[in-house]
Amino acid sequence: NMSSMTLFRWFETFPDGEEITGMGEIDNVHIFKPSSIFQLEFDILNLGSQGGDQSFAKVVQGFGCISPRTLVSNGKFYTFLSKDGVRVYDPVGRLTASDETKLISTNSDGSGIGTIIKRVLESGTFKNAHAVYYAKRNWYIFSYEDPLKYPHGKPNATLIYDFNIGEWFPMSNWLAESWAVFDNIDDKQEIVYGDSNDGYVYYIDQET
Repeated sequence: NMSSMTLFRWFETFPDGEEITGMGEIDNVHIFKPSSIFQLEFDILNLGSQGGDQSFAKVVQGFGCISPRTLVSNGKFYTFLSKDGVRVYDPVGRLTASDETKLISTNSDGSGIGTIIKRVLESGTFKNAHAVYYAKRNWYIFSYEDPLKYPHGKPNATLIYDFNIGEWFPMSNWLAESWAVFDNIDDKQEIVYGDSNDGYVYYIDQET
């Protein structure tokens, strides 16, 4: 059933002191906090006195999304920056046969971008990180502020994670402040970013 909440029709969800850093929908609604993930289920979203039947359940404890703009969904699983690295979370068990979550920033052999992510987390510049899922290539594109690079105070580096092969690639001079994908049914699946330095909009992955 369709329903809505207004400013004067609200209910408290999780009085644990943590901010909500993101929301998404894969089968159910998922609510992200820095160190946990909750699931919201309902047929009627409303006050209990008005027939609302929503229920909340904490489905993950120990990690969550710490940087709101890094949270993306491809419809099957979420990808986001957590306090221990870039992580994927599959709420319905389609990611692998046995795992519902895994780190993709560090491989089992220690390779990957773990050193970069550690530097971003420890410096606090993770707050400027953001990402986009580019379905045409099956890429997670992660832009962030590296404290060792310039300019400071804004995203100054970009990495691409290719889900097809499970590898990261650095991209030179992609100083992306924001991303957008034209992915409506009549669009060409083009992707653009707004430059954090010069303010221009740039197309990438253009066919010649």
